[in-house]
Amino acid sequence: MRGTVWAGGIKTALEEAIAETRTALALDERDAWAQMTHGQVPLRMRRPEDGERALRRALELNPNFALAYAFLVCRWPIKERTARPLRAPSTRCD
Repeated sequence: MRGTVWAGGIKTALEEAIAETRTALALDERDAWAQMTHGQVPLRMRRPEDGERALRRALELNPNFALAYAFLVCRWPIKERTARPLRAPSTRCD
C-alpha cells in the first residue's frame, strides 16, 4: 500500500485496502477471511451497509467464524437505524 496512516493518508490507505480485498475476492470469492476483511474496511470508512454485506457473506461461508460476528456487532453503533438481531446458525454438528 502506498498510503500510510502515519503520514496522514488514512483515506488513501483505506481505499487501497478495499482495492486489495477486491483483488483477493476476485481470486476466491468463497474465502471467508477475504470476505471478513472486505467487510471490515467499510466499517472504518463509516459505510456500515457495505461492510455488513461482506460480513454476512463471510458467515454464510463459515457459520462458526467468531471474528466476523464480532465485526458485525461493531457496526451497530455506526448505523443510525435499528440493527437487525443476529441469529445463531441453524446448522448442527453431529
